[in-house]
Amino acid sequence: MARVFNFSLTMKDGYKVKRDITELREHFDLETVLGLYNEGTLQRWLKRNGYAELAEQLDDLDEDAHDFVRMFCRLLSVEEAHAVDVDVEEISERTWRLRRLRDYTTDPYLLDLAENTAFSQSDLDELIDDGADEIVLCDGRFTIPLKARGTKYYGVGKAIAVIESDEIVDFERKYITFQKVQFDERYQSLCERSGTVVQRERAEEEATEARQREEEERRAREQRTVELVTQELRMKVKAEKAPAILAETLGVLMHGTLIGGTQLWNRSHTADVSAFNFCIRSKQDVKKFIEKHGGTMPDFSKFSHDECILGAVVLAPSKKKDEGFTKGQWGSLAMMAAPLIPGIGWTVAAVGAAAFGIQSLFKDGDEKISMIFTDAAIRFNDTCIPYMVIEDAVEAMGEDGQKVVRLSINGEDKPLDLPIGQYLDTSAVQLFLIVAINFYGDHYKRTPNAEEMKQLAKVTLASVNDDCILNYLA
Repeated sequence: MARVFNFSLTMKDGYKVKRDITELREHFDLETVLGLYNEGTLQRWLKRNGYAELAEQLDDLDEDAHDFVRMFCRLLSVEEAHAVDVDVEEISERTWRLRRLRDYTTDPYLLDLAENTAFSQSDLDELIDDGADEIVLCDGRFTIPLKARGTKYYGVGKAIAVIESDEIVDFERKYITFQKVQFDERYQSLCERSGTVVQRERAEEEATEARQREEEERRAREQRTVELVTQELRMKVKAEKAPAILAETLGVLMHGTLIGGTQLWNRSHTADVSAFNFCIRSKQDVKKFIEKHGGTMPDFSKFSHDECILGAVVLAPSKKKDEGFTKGQWGSLAMMAAPLIPGIGWTVAAVGAAAFGIQSLFKDGDEKISMIFTDAAIRFNDTCIPYMVIEDAVEAMGEDGQKVVRLSINGEDKPLDLPIGQYLDTSAVQLFLIVAINFYGDHYKRTPNAEEMKQLAKVTLASVNDDCILNYLA
């Protein structure tokens, strides 16, 4: 089952309501929330955040009822005073216009002009009568009133301006401008035949715009060259920002979304991965997350003093499972890996005991496992797998038919399977490990394959000026 990435509701005051309906009530604005309701966005948000019954009750409301607004406010448990001087029909009309305009453009400036958008000639005539000085012409033919001076027209879709004139119109003198609007065939033919200054100026304007775009692109290339001119510079940036780069990479891979909100792919998780939020996490934040989900609290005093936490998740194995880490696998790994992280100071015996406990957890489901990613290792409760001992990480199918992340460990003949496929998207974990052991591993033996390269090529990071993570892999 594919995970649907959550989204927030932006209120009139700019506040982004994430998951808690209490925040919605605190920042409530009827006009904004009614618009979200008419779009269906409010109902989707409610269903995704545990308020499905409320969403259904809102859908059942009769929008034509005289007490619609009062009932709407009552269901959301907000003061009915919000309903004063609110025109529901006007809000519905505005929402409809915005929704229709979004079918043709994502330009935020044009979307702000939804109320000044003409979808028909009558719309245009009404806007002209109202004195609108900026009008969006949406996908149709529109007769332009030449007496209406000082108007700027924007075209979306196939917008055609019909000019009822037998002569070339000096639009500049009338302070009328067009952007992405075609003239009708007759008037365009008139312009082409006349060879007037107007036509030449339009051509010159387009040429100027093209030169400006080329200049902007050249400057952008120069800037990128200055920032990241050589691989040597990238490696310097990598050394200085490694924890931040890894944290953002982990967040992108876990959520399938860039930090700016661009979705790359859907990820399937049954466990809550909200603690992977594109940046280094404090121990306090991780403690709160683990407490919230009932996980076992690791001994943070055993972390290295400079070890950075990148994210965390709590796994809850089923009591019916009989698979998991074998005692031999975990025992040999623990005995070998414990001394390899400076500053941790664990005893081999302590690590081995914790490892055997994890094996039991995955088999019997007696307690929830806290899985923490740092810039040095993956940690399960009080046991860690340092990146420096991993030779390779691949997706594989476990004995129980569940996907696993299979690790090749330096000095070990048998691979180590991480049975996490029913909790986390194994491809996300595997790709992150490819990056992490490339950064910190001592025994990594290969470069990413074609499919891994294809996926990682989509990962651009704000922490390195939107550069691709592939540029930082050795």
